[in-house]
Amino acid sequence: MNKLACTIIPTAMLTLALFTAFNPTTPLARAEEREEREHEHHGDREHGHRAEWKEGRQRKGEHGGGESDDVIEKVMKVCCKAPKGTPTLAQKVVDGTATEDETKKLIASYRTLKGTKPPKGDLADWNTRVGDLMEAMDALEKKEKDAADKFDSANTCKSCHKAHK
Repeated sequence: MNKLACTIIPTAMLTLALFTAFNPTTPLARAEEREEREHEHHGDREHGHRAEWKEGRQRKGEHGGGESDDVIEKVMKVCCKAPKGTPTLAQKVVDGTATEDETKKLIASYRTLKGTKPPKGDLADWNTRVGDLMEAMDALEKKEKDAADKFDSANTCKSCHKAHK
């Protein structure tokens, strides 16, 4: 072993030993300790911005929350979201390119909105909008001539989000 290696290796080992002696917890252990303190401080309450928002909304006595939010979110994911560059299920139904199974899936998904409560906004307006969607679902099931147009006019994302999201 050369002279340089003989001095560097013991120095590095001494430095590591001193670092460990004065800082016994690793960054991971410190993170776990911090998480444990947070858990003790907050109890078993759900963490995150959405949880605080839900709790605040429920404390204020607003009508949305819980199961209704989950149902609405699931319907939006199934019917109104698609990978970039591909049409959504709702768009396929409006365009007339949806298969019969896809149309049945859309109808079944939108039917679950009946009886839900919006996260915010006027409950009567929400019920009117959902009622319009149910009429459009009836038309789609009966394969009426103007069913796609009824659905397209009842499924107005922007106005519904503005009033109820």
